[in-house]
Amino acid sequence: MAQAPASRLMAFPRTQRARVADEQVEGFGGRCFCSEEQYSIVRSGEYNRLGVHGYRFSIVKCVACGLARTTPAPDPGQYASGFSLTTRSGEFVGSTQDAWSAAVARDIARRCTGKRLLDIGCHVGNLVQAASELGFDAHGIDLDPLAIARGRQLGRALENRAVEDVEETFDMVVLVHVLEHVHELRTFLAQLERVLVPGGLAFIYVPHYRGLIPRLMRDNWMGWVPTQHVWHFTPTTLVRTVEATTRLRIRDCTTRGVIEPPSTGVKGAGKSAISAFSRAVGWGDGIEAVFKNG
Repeated sequence: MAQAPASRLMAFPRTQRARVADEQVEGFGGRCFCSEEQYSIVRSGEYNRLGVHGYRFSIVKCVACGLARTTPAPDPGQYASGFSLTTRSGEFVGSTQDAWSAAVARDIARRCTGKRLLDIGCHVGNLVQAASELGFDAHGIDLDPLAIARGRQLGRALENRAVEDVEETFDMVVLVHVLEHVHELRTFLAQLERVLVPGGLAFIYVPHYRGLIPRLMRDNWMGWVPTQHVWHFTPTTLVRTVEATTRLRIRDCTTRGVIEPPSTGVKGAGKSAISAFSRAVGWGDGIEAVFKNG
């Protein structure tokens, strides 16, 4: 996606409330999820993580509901040609294993009695595999055709389609770092509710931009990912957004997750200590929420 010139990122001071106009911010329609048009700037900076270099971005917060979003808005069609971090020259080059899927699957198994599980944004299906090994009838969908093809080669029950194309219903739906990528929240959340049986559970994991690590790392926090992340949540704005759109109601919400990866040397030791403290006191940079349908 083309980078917006720094002069076009924002045309109003950090402390001033202002109407965000299309001509001021590239790719930003001006209205929040809640229909408010007034925003304040949370952060303006330059992102240099995950293979992105010198990308100018701003995070703006709705003055009415508090939901934050990225400007300029990420390209909504970027995943159709493969997720940038795992695609090179039209080929899938990512891993088919991770360090978290097994733990997520165990947590779901502890909370649920049903067996049909849908992982939305499943990528290569690591969570689908982990859930299947625990006895779930697990399926996954994703917009990345390359990741889906690789996962299907491993025998995983995956489909390259969007949630609006899903006709079946499930006892539980899982979104692991997916919701922040979704441009049309109302449409997406309505579809999530549709595919979830009455009484079913939705497990939603998103970055927490007000956690301790983002506050300390500022522009260098990995979780901004301004080329991909449309929305930035706190526990309050996540719950408000989901409950305002659907019949889903919050059952549990914690901020003990940590998504910032470890480092080596002195810097790594300091980051590890901060991560451990964040987990202990609930100031992590990851939100883990469970909603019940009805």
